[in-house]
Amino acid sequence: MWCVYLLKSEVAEGGRYVGMMSDLKRRLAEHNSG
Repeated sequence: MWCVYLLKSEVAEGGRYVGMMSDLKRRLAEHNSG
């Protein structure tokens, strides 16, 4: 199943990331690892 996501950065002021992915948990882990 595909999801649309919006991530808000806690580090970069005003940083937001929008996208779509079939594995949201993996995408969040990729984002947090840099």
